[in-house]
Amino acid sequence: MSKKDPFFKTHLLEKSLQYAFKNCIPLVSTIEITQTCNFKCSHCYNYDRTGPMPKATKDNQMTKEQVYQVIDGLGELGALYINFTGGEATASPHLEDYIAYVRSLHMEPRLKSNGALIDKEKCEKLVNAGLGGVDISLYGATEEVYQDFTGIKNSLSTSLAGIDRLKESGVDLHISIIIHRRNVHQLSEMIEICNQRSLNFQLSLEVTDRYDDSNGARENEITSEQFIDLLKGPYKEYFNGKNTEKAVQCSCARSVCGISSSGDVYPCIGAPIKSGNINDTSLVDIWKNSKELNKIRNIKETDFKSCQTCDYIESCNRSSGSVYINTGDYTGCDPTIYKQAKIKHDLSSK
Repeated sequence: MSKKDPFFKTHLLEKSLQYAFKNCIPLVSTIEITQTCNFKCSHCYNYDRTGPMPKATKDNQMTKEQVYQVIDGLGELGALYINFTGGEATASPHLEDYIAYVRSLHMEPRLKSNGALIDKEKCEKLVNAGLGGVDISLYGATEEVYQDFTGIKNSLSTSLAGIDRLKESGVDLHISIIIHRRNVHQLSEMIEICNQRSLNFQLSLEVTDRYDDSNGARENEITSEQFIDLLKGPYKEYFNGKNTEKAVQCSCARSVCGISSSGDVYPCIGAPIKSGNINDTSLVDIWKNSKELNKIRNIKETDFKSCQTCDYIESCNRSSGSVYINTGDYTGCDPTIYKQAKIKHDLSSK
Protein backbone atom coordinates (compact mmCIF):
# COMPACT_ATOMS: atom_id res chain seq x y z
CA MET A 1 0.00 0.00 0.00
CA SER A 2 1.50 3.32 -1.09
CA LYS A 3 1.59 6.23 1.36
CA LYS A 4 0.15 8.34 -1.48
CA ASP A 5 -2.84 6.04 -1.77
CA PRO A 6 -6.01 7.77 -0.42
CA PHE A 7 -6.97 4.48 1.23
CA PHE A 8 -3.70 4.51 3.16
CA LYS A 9 -4.40 8.03 4.44
CA THR A 10 -7.95 7.11 5.43
CA HIS A 11 -6.79 3.94 7.15
CA LEU A 12 -4.06 5.83 9.02
CA LEU A 13 -6.52 8.52 10.18
CA GLU A 14 -9.00 5.89 11.38
CA LYS A 15 -6.29 4.14 13.36
CA SER A 16 -5.12 7.47 14.80
CA LEU A 17 -8.67 8.37 15.86
CA GLN A 18 -9.11 4.98 17.51
CA TYR A 19 -5.85 5.43 19.41
CA ALA A 20 -6.79 8.98 20.39
CA PHE A 21 -10.21 7.86 21.62
CA LYS A 22 -8.70 5.10 23.76
CA ASN A 23 -5.97 7.33 25.21
CA CYS A 24 -7.94 10.61 25.48
CA ILE A 25 -5.89 12.66 23.03
CA PRO A 26 -7.77 15.66 21.58
CA LEU A 27 -6.70 14.84 18.04
CA VAL A 28 -9.42 17.01 16.47
CA SER A 29 -9.95 20.24 18.39
CA THR A 30 -11.97 23.38 17.72
CA ILE A 31 -11.32 26.93 18.91
CA GLU A 32 -13.84 29.76 18.74
CA ILE A 33 -11.63 32.75 17.94
CA THR A 34 -14.37 35.38 17.70
CA GLN A 35 -18.09 35.91 18.22
CA THR A 36 -18.26 38.55 15.49
CA CYS A 37 -20.12 37.44 12.36
CA ASN A 38 -21.10 39.06 9.07
CA PHE A 39 -24.30 36.99 8.91
CA LYS A 40 -27.33 36.97 11.20
CA CYS A 41 -28.33 33.34 10.75
CA SER A 42 -31.54 32.54 12.56
CA HIS A 43 -30.32 29.08 13.62
CA CYS A 44 -27.08 30.35 15.24
CA TYR A 45 -26.29 28.44 18.43
CA ASN A 46 -24.24 31.28 19.98
CA TYR A 47 -26.95 33.88 20.58
CA ASP A 48 -29.84 35.60 18.79
CA ARG A 49 -28.03 37.31 15.91
CA THR A 50 -30.97 39.59 15.13
CA GLY A 51 -29.96 41.68 18.13
CA PRO A 52 -26.64 43.13 19.31
CA MET A 53 -23.93 40.92 20.74
CA PRO A 54 -24.56 40.47 24.48
CA LYS A 55 -22.18 42.61 26.54
CA ALA A 56 -20.90 39.63 28.53
CA THR A 57 -20.07 37.81 25.30
CA LYS A 58 -18.35 40.84 23.81
CA ASP A 59 -16.32 41.62 26.93
CA ASN A 60 -15.11 38.08 27.63
CA GLN A 61 -13.56 36.99 24.34
CA MET A 62 -10.06 35.51 24.46
CA THR A 63 -7.13 37.72 23.61
CA LYS A 64 -4.65 36.85 20.87
CA GLU A 65 -2.14 35.75 23.52
CA GLN A 66 -4.71 33.45 25.13
CA VAL A 67 -5.51 31.80 21.80
CA TYR A 68 -1.79 31.15 21.35
CA GLN A 69 -1.74 29.57 24.82
CA VAL A 70 -4.65 27.33 23.85
CA ILE A 71 -2.85 26.27 20.66
CA ASP A 72 0.29 25.50 22.69
CA GLY A 73 -1.75 23.41 25.10
CA LEU A 74 -3.42 21.45 22.34
CA GLY A 75 -0.03 20.80 20.77
CA GLU A 76 1.29 19.50 24.09
CA LEU A 77 -1.74 17.21 24.41
CA GLY A 78 -1.14 15.71 20.95
CA ALA A 79 -3.71 17.46 18.77
CA LEU A 80 -3.34 17.07 15.02
CA TYR A 81 -6.20 19.11 13.53
CA ILE A 82 -7.05 22.58 14.85
CA ASN A 83 -10.35 23.94 13.55
CA PHE A 84 -10.98 27.68 13.82
CA THR A 85 -14.59 28.78 14.09
CA GLY A 86 -16.72 31.62 15.48
CA GLY A 87 -18.94 33.53 14.97
CA GLU A 88 -17.28 33.90 11.59
CA ALA A 89 -13.61 32.99 11.93
CA THR A 90 -12.56 35.06 8.90
CA ALA A 91 -13.81 38.16 10.74
CA SER A 92 -10.93 37.80 13.21
CA PRO A 93 -8.01 40.12 12.39
CA HIS A 94 -5.60 37.48 13.75
CA LEU A 95 -6.77 34.43 11.80
CA GLU A 96 -3.74 34.26 9.49
CA ASP A 97 -1.41 34.55 12.49
CA TYR A 98 -3.18 31.66 14.24
CA ILE A 99 -3.00 29.52 11.10
CA ALA A 100 0.72 30.16 10.68
CA TYR A 101 1.35 29.40 14.35
CA VAL A 102 -0.52 26.09 14.20
CA ARG A 103 1.42 25.15 11.08
CA SER A 104 4.72 26.03 12.79
CA LEU A 105 3.87 23.48 15.51
CA HIS A 106 3.35 20.77 12.86
CA MET A 107 -0.41 20.57 13.29
CA GLU A 108 -2.96 21.15 10.52
CA PRO A 109 -5.00 24.37 10.71
CA ARG A 110 -8.52 24.18 9.32
CA LEU A 111 -11.39 26.63 9.08
CA LYS A 112 -15.15 26.63 9.50
CA SER A 113 -16.68 29.54 7.57
CA ASN A 114 -19.64 30.87 5.60
CA GLY A 115 -17.20 31.91 2.86
CA ALA A 116 -18.64 35.38 2.26
CA LEU A 117 -15.62 37.34 3.53
CA ILE A 118 -13.08 35.35 1.53
CA ASP A 119 -12.19 37.77 -1.26
CA LYS A 120 -9.10 37.31 -3.44
CA GLU A 121 -6.74 38.97 -0.94
CA LYS A 122 -8.12 37.05 2.04
CA CYS A 123 -7.89 33.75 0.16
CA GLU A 124 -4.24 34.38 -0.72
CA LYS A 125 -3.41 35.29 2.88
CA LEU A 126 -5.10 32.17 4.25
CA VAL A 127 -3.35 29.86 1.82
CA ASN A 128 0.04 31.54 2.28
CA ALA A 129 -0.32 31.25 6.05
CA GLY A 130 -0.63 27.47 5.66
CA LEU A 131 -4.37 26.76 5.80
CA GLY A 132 -4.95 23.03 5.46
CA GLY A 133 -8.67 22.88 4.76
CA VAL A 134 -12.00 24.67 4.88
CA ASP A 135 -15.55 23.59 5.65
CA ILE A 136 -18.08 26.02 4.15
CA SER A 137 -21.71 26.02 5.26
CA LEU A 138 -24.32 26.31 2.50
CA TYR A 139 -27.78 27.55 3.50
CA GLY A 140 -29.79 27.59 0.29
CA ALA A 141 -29.74 27.80 -3.50
CA THR A 142 -31.32 31.20 -4.16
CA GLU A 143 -30.67 34.71 -2.88
CA GLU A 144 -34.22 34.90 -1.53
CA VAL A 145 -33.82 31.87 0.73
CA TYR A 146 -30.28 32.85 1.72
CA GLN A 147 -31.27 36.38 2.69
CA ASP A 148 -34.28 35.10 4.62
CA PHE A 149 -31.98 32.81 6.61
CA THR A 150 -28.86 34.96 7.01
CA GLY A 151 -30.50 38.37 7.15
CA ILE A 152 -28.01 39.74 4.61
CA LYS A 153 -28.52 40.76 0.98
CA ASN A 154 -26.47 39.01 -1.72
CA SER A 155 -25.17 36.55 0.87
CA LEU A 156 -25.43 33.58 -1.52
CA SER A 157 -23.40 35.23 -4.28
CA THR A 158 -20.66 36.35 -1.89
CA SER A 159 -20.50 32.89 -0.32
CA LEU A 160 -20.27 31.18 -3.71
CA ALA A 161 -17.55 33.61 -4.76
CA GLY A 162 -15.58 32.62 -1.67
CA ILE A 163 -16.11 28.94 -2.44
CA ASP A 164 -14.87 29.40 -6.00
CA ARG A 165 -11.74 31.24 -4.85
CA LEU A 166 -10.93 28.50 -2.36
CA LYS A 167 -11.56 25.84 -4.98
CA GLU A 168 -9.19 27.59 -7.39
CA SER A 169 -6.51 27.89 -4.69
CA GLY A 170 -6.38 24.11 -4.35
CA VAL A 171 -7.06 24.07 -0.61
CA ASP A 172 -8.93 21.03 0.74
CA LEU A 173 -12.53 22.20 0.53
CA HIS A 174 -15.71 20.60 1.86
CA ILE A 175 -19.30 21.87 1.88
CA SER A 176 -21.77 21.35 4.72
CA ILE A 177 -25.28 21.65 3.35
CA ILE A 178 -27.34 22.87 6.30
CA ILE A 179 -30.90 21.69 5.75
CA HIS A 180 -33.57 23.76 7.46
CA ARG A 181 -37.29 24.30 7.20
CA ARG A 182 -36.99 27.05 4.56
CA ASN A 183 -34.49 25.43 2.20
CA VAL A 184 -35.36 21.74 2.30
CA HIS A 185 -37.20 22.11 -1.02
CA GLN A 186 -33.92 23.28 -2.59
CA LEU A 187 -31.85 20.22 -1.67
CA SER A 188 -31.40 19.13 -5.30
CA GLU A 189 -30.20 22.60 -6.28
CA MET A 190 -27.76 22.80 -3.34
CA ILE A 191 -26.29 19.42 -4.23
CA GLU A 192 -26.00 20.56 -7.84
CA ILE A 193 -24.02 23.62 -6.69
CA CYS A 194 -21.52 21.18 -5.17
CA ASN A 195 -21.52 18.75 -8.08
CA GLN A 196 -20.92 21.50 -10.62
CA ARG A 197 -17.76 22.39 -8.72
CA SER A 198 -16.73 18.76 -8.02
CA LEU A 199 -16.86 19.44 -4.29
CA ASN A 200 -17.31 16.92 -1.51
CA PHE A 201 -20.33 17.66 0.64
CA GLN A 202 -22.22 16.41 3.64
CA LEU A 203 -25.79 17.00 4.71
CA SER A 204 -26.82 18.17 8.16
CA LEU A 205 -30.28 18.35 9.71
CA GLU A 206 -28.94 19.39 13.09
CA VAL A 207 -30.42 22.51 14.64
CA THR A 208 -30.04 22.97 18.39
CA ASP A 209 -31.11 25.38 21.07
CA ARG A 210 -28.79 28.31 21.68
CA TYR A 211 -26.01 28.10 24.24
CA ASP A 212 -27.24 31.29 25.93
CA ASP A 213 -30.78 29.87 26.31
CA SER A 214 -32.36 32.47 24.02
CA ASN A 215 -35.30 31.23 21.97
CA GLY A 216 -35.93 30.87 18.27
CA ALA A 217 -33.15 28.73 16.82
CA ARG A 218 -35.12 25.49 16.67
CA GLU A 219 -37.91 27.10 14.71
CA ASN A 220 -35.64 26.28 11.76
CA GLU A 221 -35.87 22.50 12.28
CA ILE A 222 -37.50 20.62 9.44
CA THR A 223 -40.98 19.28 10.12
CA SER A 224 -41.87 15.60 10.35
CA GLU A 225 -43.62 15.89 6.99
CA GLN A 226 -40.48 17.33 5.40
CA PHE A 227 -38.39 14.55 6.93
CA ILE A 228 -40.72 11.92 5.45
CA ASP A 229 -40.37 13.57 2.05
CA LEU A 230 -36.56 13.37 2.35
CA LEU A 231 -36.77 9.68 3.23
CA LYS A 232 -38.89 9.06 0.14
CA GLY A 233 -37.02 11.42 -2.17
CA PRO A 234 -34.13 11.02 -4.64
CA TYR A 235 -31.50 11.55 -1.91
CA LYS A 236 -33.01 9.18 0.63
CA GLU A 237 -29.75 7.23 0.96
CA TYR A 238 -28.27 10.22 2.80
CA PHE A 239 -30.93 10.01 5.50
CA ASN A 240 -31.64 6.30 5.78
CA GLY A 241 -28.40 5.30 7.52
CA LYS A 242 -28.65 2.50 10.07
CA ASN A 243 -27.11 2.26 13.52
CA THR A 244 -26.83 -1.52 13.44
CA GLU A 245 -24.22 -1.52 16.22
CA LYS A 246 -26.63 0.41 18.45
CA ALA A 247 -23.83 2.87 19.20
CA VAL A 248 -24.59 5.77 21.51
CA GLN A 249 -21.12 6.91 22.56
CA CYS A 250 -19.31 9.71 20.74
CA SER A 251 -15.82 11.20 20.82
CA CYS A 252 -16.57 13.93 23.38
CA ALA A 253 -13.72 14.50 25.87
CA ARG A 254 -11.70 11.76 24.22
CA SER A 255 -10.51 12.46 20.68
CA VAL A 256 -12.19 15.87 20.38
CA CYS A 257 -12.15 19.05 22.43
CA GLY A 258 -13.70 22.50 22.13
CA ILE A 259 -12.64 25.87 23.50
CA SER A 260 -15.21 28.67 23.49
CA SER A 261 -14.47 32.29 22.66
CA SER A 262 -14.51 33.06 26.40
CA GLY A 263 -11.96 30.34 27.20
CA ASP A 264 -14.39 27.73 28.50
CA VAL A 265 -13.22 24.20 27.77
CA TYR A 266 -15.87 21.83 26.43
CA PRO A 267 -15.78 18.07 25.73
CA CYS A 268 -16.69 19.11 22.17
CA ILE A 269 -17.58 22.45 20.62
CA GLY A 270 -21.02 20.90 20.06
CA ALA A 271 -21.38 19.88 23.72
CA PRO A 272 -21.14 23.09 25.81
CA ILE A 273 -20.53 21.45 29.17
CA LYS A 274 -18.27 23.88 31.01
CA SER A 275 -15.31 21.85 32.23
CA GLY A 276 -12.90 24.60 33.23
CA ASN A 277 -11.66 27.92 31.90
CA ILE A 278 -8.19 28.86 30.70
CA ASN A 279 -8.38 32.06 32.75
CA ASP A 280 -8.28 29.90 35.89
CA THR A 281 -5.93 27.08 34.96
CA SER A 282 -4.05 25.70 31.97
CA LEU A 283 -5.75 23.80 29.19
CA VAL A 284 -3.47 20.82 29.81
CA ASP A 285 -4.50 20.66 33.47
CA ILE A 286 -8.19 20.99 32.58
CA TRP A 287 -7.98 18.26 29.95
CA LYS A 288 -6.29 15.84 32.31
CA ASN A 289 -8.03 16.61 35.58
CA SER A 290 -11.45 18.16 34.97
CA LYS A 291 -14.13 16.23 36.85
CA GLU A 292 -16.66 17.02 34.10
CA LEU A 293 -14.43 15.64 31.34
CA ASN A 294 -13.50 12.57 33.37
CA LYS A 295 -17.16 11.95 34.18
CA ILE A 296 -17.95 11.84 30.46
CA ARG A 297 -14.98 9.53 29.81
CA ASN A 298 -16.30 7.11 32.41
CA ILE A 299 -19.82 6.92 30.98
CA LYS A 300 -20.77 3.39 29.98
CA GLU A 301 -23.21 2.19 27.35
CA THR A 302 -25.58 1.12 30.12
CA ASP A 303 -25.75 4.71 31.36
CA PHE A 304 -27.76 5.61 28.26
CA LYS A 305 -30.81 4.05 29.89
CA SER A 306 -33.47 5.36 27.50
CA CYS A 307 -31.39 4.16 24.55
CA GLN A 308 -30.99 0.65 25.98
CA THR A 309 -34.73 0.05 25.92
CA CYS A 310 -35.53 2.01 22.75
CA ASP A 311 -37.22 0.14 19.88
CA TYR A 312 -35.72 2.55 17.34
CA ILE A 313 -32.05 2.63 18.36
CA GLU A 314 -30.95 1.03 15.09
CA SER A 315 -32.52 3.95 13.21
CA CYS A 316 -31.19 6.62 15.56
CA ASN A 317 -28.35 9.03 14.84
CA ARG A 318 -28.25 10.77 18.24
CA SER A 319 -25.46 13.16 19.12
CA SER A 320 -24.83 13.45 22.84
CA GLY A 321 -23.88 17.11 22.47
CA SER A 322 -27.11 17.99 20.69
CA VAL A 323 -29.14 15.99 23.19
CA TYR A 324 -27.46 17.83 26.05
CA ILE A 325 -28.10 21.25 24.50
CA ASN A 326 -31.74 20.50 23.82
CA THR A 327 -32.62 18.56 26.98
CA GLY A 328 -29.88 19.17 29.56
CA ASP A 329 -29.33 15.39 29.79
CA TYR A 330 -26.14 14.15 28.08
CA THR A 331 -27.25 10.50 28.19
CA GLY A 332 -30.93 11.20 27.63
CA CYS A 333 -33.31 11.24 24.70
CA ASP A 334 -34.16 14.20 22.47
CA PRO A 335 -37.84 13.99 21.42
CA THR A 336 -37.06 15.28 17.92
CA ILE A 337 -34.30 12.72 17.31
CA TYR A 338 -36.58 10.02 18.73
CA LYS A 339 -39.40 11.06 16.42
CA GLN A 340 -37.13 10.96 13.36
CA ALA A 341 -35.77 7.54 14.35
CA LYS A 342 -39.33 6.23 14.68
CA ILE A 343 -40.24 7.63 11.26
CA LYS A 344 -37.20 5.95 9.68
CA HIS A 345 -37.99 2.67 11.39
CA ASP A 346 -41.66 2.72 10.39
CA LEU A 347 -40.95 3.57 6.75
CA SER A 348 -38.26 0.89 6.42
CA SER A 349 -40.65 -1.69 7.86
CA LYS A 350 -43.29 -1.13 5.19
